[in-house]
Amino acid sequence: MNVLLLEDSEIDAGPYQRGLLNAFPNFMISVAPTLHEARNLLKSGTAFDLALLDMKLPDGNGLDLLIEIRETGKNMAIIMLTGSGNEEETAVAAFKAGANDYLVKQDEYILKLPNVIESTLRNHQRNLQKTATKIHVLYIEHNSADINLTIRHIKQFAPYIQLEIVHSAEEALSILEYKNRKLKKHDVLLLDYRLPGLNGIEFIKIIRQERKLNLPIILITGQGNEEIAMVALTLGANEYLVKDEQYLNRYPQ
Repeated sequence: MNVLLLEDSEIDAGPYQRGLLNAFPNFMISVAPTLHEARNLLKSGTAFDLALLDMKLPDGNGLDLLIEIRETGKNMAIIMLTGSGNEEETAVAAFKAGANDYLVKQDEYILKLPNVIESTLRNHQRNLQKTATKIHVLYIEHNSADINLTIRHIKQFAPYIQLEIVHSAEEALSILEYKNRKLKKHDVLLLDYRLPGLNGIEFIKIIRQERKLNLPIILITGQGNEEIAMVALTLGANEYLVKDEQYLNRYPQ
């Protein structure tokens, strides 16, 4: 198994390598003390299975490399390493950028590293199996800003989700009717409550009561209105999301 270790401190890099090789004799470890050298290793053609990325480097932040790896679609598990600072803030930043886990360099962290790696590799493999199948989503949204945000988020964090975008409920109904005749299907309907023409509630009524389609429906809205949520769920929506700061993170769930 090929491992990329991004660590500028020789004092830390040595124990990392010894601890890793003691626990995993089959590991082939490539050490990069800078982001520049890590980027060169990633371009070398070596297929890395795991990356251990320090946060603070002489030429930048390990989070930058994490984001680059995820944007290029390289298939590897990634653990962020940090020496100090706000642990909660670091964890949130790492996970938002696509890390599988993180480890703080304190309290005999080298002894904890093998367990963290084993857990990370198991979870990464399960996620790969889970995401091997594409999920086809018909996304009904008229707000271009929300559409662009959703496309970018899905591309980075859930590329197995395939979006087909329409701008009105009427257009969606037309597509669903056509694709049913052609024996094509979507897996999920994702729609905003506020749409030109038919709104989200009216669309759900047609889908459930007239078309009698059993597709999962997720309704999203900028209004945290409990009455709308109750009506939508009663009529057959499977989930209701409010457009708060975290709602995009709940899509893949």
